[in-house]
Amino acid sequence: MSPVWQDFLIDQNAIVEDGILLNFPESNNKVSDNIITDLSHLDIIEISGNDAEDFLHGQFTTSIKQLSNNHCQFSAWCNPKGQVKVTFFIYRHKERFIILLPAKLKESFLKQLQMYILRADVKLTDKSDELIRIGLQTNEATLFADLIASNPGQQDEAIMDNDLYCLRLPLQDDARNAHRTILIGSVDRQMTLWQELIKHATPVGTAIWECLDIQAAYPWISTQTTQKFLPQMLNLDLIDGLDYQKGCYPGQEIIARLHFRGQLKRSLYLATCALESCSEIEPEIGDPLYANNEEQSVGTVINAQRSEDKYYLLAVIDNDSIDNTISLRGSDGPELDLQQLPYYEKE
Repeated sequence: MSPVWQDFLIDQNAIVEDGILLNFPESNNKVSDNIITDLSHLDIIEISGNDAEDFLHGQFTTSIKQLSNNHCQFSAWCNPKGQVKVTFFIYRHKERFIILLPAKLKESFLKQLQMYILRADVKLTDKSDELIRIGLQTNEATLFADLIASNPGQQDEAIMDNDLYCLRLPLQDDARNAHRTILIGSVDRQMTLWQELIKHATPVGTAIWECLDIQAAYPWISTQTTQKFLPQMLNLDLIDGLDYQKGCYPGQEIIARLHFRGQLKRSLYLATCALESCSEIEPEIGDPLYANNEEQSVGTVINAQRSEDKYYLLAVIDNDSIDNTISLRGSDGPELDLQQLPYYEKE
């Protein structure tokens, strides 16, 4: 988190620890129709150069060449075995590409991607301290239109003025992800915008936004889960985060073979866990899941976050086990309640 931005949030009565916005005491971290929060848990990378489009197209799971200007897309980068190393949002602005990815994976992402550039005209620039990220949710599409200079009718696009990017997150078939926007701008611009937004929206901790991402089924890969799952196991094919028609990229042959042979044994599921049942065992990323009295794990927690009286989780689970009782860390652990995903179910 930018030191100047952190000082500003603290002046706004925020509780910040290790660069993460924990809470605003007056809000009690409760979800309301209109909320704003800091998104410093997502770092920002700019990729530029004459060869940037061709280079990225040959690396990521989505078609960069078909990425329209200012369109925000969830995507992934895989290793040669097809296992996802990192997931991220990417969008194109003129001749540049901007990536939002988990801060804890930024250094490894930059180091590894740089190795593939060789002599290509591609430049990677860390903009995390320069550009501040704010998350905005509202059920009133026109409420902030004047403040952020956006057109509420343009869904799924990055709408921007001279120094403010407004990324509308892609809508899925569920109201839980409606009208969420990531605002990206300079420190000065964001401080002014924040003070205007809090007149209409409740400031909350970053965990609330992470919980909304879980409910929207965005599988954010972390240090505990990197290089363990194929894209289909994370349902990336169901949120346009995987293009089977594009050309080669790391792991493409293995990923395509799984698709065309139809042998997917594990998928991403949304679940909840009652708060009282997790009093001694709180869900954590990487936790194993078990079915009935089976000794072997049938799944892994990808993301977990508390929201009021329950925990929300995204987990990769064996498809053959979902009709059984799924428990956390052991067959006698807290039971999970599987929820309907916010997009079409697998056929």
